[in-house]
Amino acid sequence: MLVLINFACSNPAKDVMDAREGANNFHGYFRAQNYEAIYTNSSQRFKNVRPLADYVSMMKEIEGEYGKLVNVQEAGSATVINSDVGKMQVLIFNLEFEKTKATERLTFSRDEHGQMRLWMFELS
Repeated sequence: MLVLINFACSNPAKDVMDAREGANNFHGYFRAQNYEAIYTNSSQRFKNVRPLADYVSMMKEIEGEYGKLVNVQEAGSATVINSDVGKMQVLIFNLEFEKTKATERLTFSRDEHGQMRLWMFELS
């Protein structure tokens, strides 16, 4: 029996590059207060966590408490494997807002069409 494994779909450098592009888009939308665009371009799992209106409300609360997003600096990245989702890219950022600083973790995964989508957003 011959088993062929296609590694063409698995390009770690491209995965990280695509996740960084997704993060750049996320931060651009964040700065522009276009929270609906973040939601629309996210994974289905992300959308299943809360409805759009609740997500927009949460993001407005963050902005009210922290102020506008001023500076974003990548602090690290990792590739992780989720048994349900597969390979995911995790990017850590140090954020500076008008009123405070925070650490952000963005997790991205590829959807069924191969597009890198935001899977999880955490802010602390």
